[in-house]
Amino acid sequence: FAPTASRDQAIANNVMSTISRLLKKFEPEAVAWAEDGGDSGRGHMFPGYKGDRKSLNPVAKESFVRMQNFVNEGLEKMGIKRVRVDGFEADDLMATLSLRVGSHPEWKSVIVGSDKDLLQVVSDRCHILMIGRGGKKPIPDTLIDPSNAQGRLGVPPEQVIDYLALIGDSSDSIPGVDGIGPKGAQDLLAKYGTIEAIYANLEHMPAGRYKTALEKGREMALLSQRLVRLQTDVPVPRGIDFRIKRSGPQIKG
Repeated sequence: FAPTASRDQAIANNVMSTISRLLKKFEPEAVAWAEDGGDSGRGHMFPGYKGDRKSLNPVAKESFVRMQNFVNEGLEKMGIKRVRVDGFEADDLMATLSLRVGSHPEWKSVIVGSDKDLLQVVSDRCHILMIGRGGKKPIPDTLIDPSNAQGRLGVPPEQVIDYLALIGDSSDSIPGVDGIGPKGAQDLLAKYGTIEAIYANLEHMPAGRYKTALEKGREMALLSQRLVRLQTDVPVPRGIDFRIKRSGPQIKG
């Protein structure tokens, strides 16, 4: 069926309703809305990167832009500032801002998102909020911190980049190593720690499925590692006041 303006408005309203619910539930001091800023360079490294998103038909693209505009109007009414930096993806902006905020001894940051690659920035001062859903089988909001992060992918935050580089990430069309699945990646990282250590010990590995896959997939493993790693030094302008409440210490990006 063809998307309509009323349908797009309804979807945007659901987004704003979720934001309102989270603001009431968690009472954050400051909020920023991160937006994609065009090609981050990952598409040059690997032309297939996010290939499924590039193939949206004109009608779907028009619908997406319409929804974005409706959401932007809602954000403005709520006093939530949008952040966009040309040449950087939203995930890179979130990683940068979360680490910047978390570097202050009195502040903690929470990234609202469901992308697996965001788990690489989880720390004592940066948590991930995965939004739940209602319905017949409701799922509650889940806050990911160092105590439960490993339960999501089977590896700790410091190994998330290498884990996704090995198994790939279909949501972003990241290839990974053909023949290495979640269990294989977990086993390899538990034994060797990093992709670099895995390949440093490859010649000593017993012959078998993993060794063959790793030998054939070395180039893709290292490429996928670069694609998965979030940039944490995006030049987000400093001095932006992201507060949505007028009490407490000023928090600026």
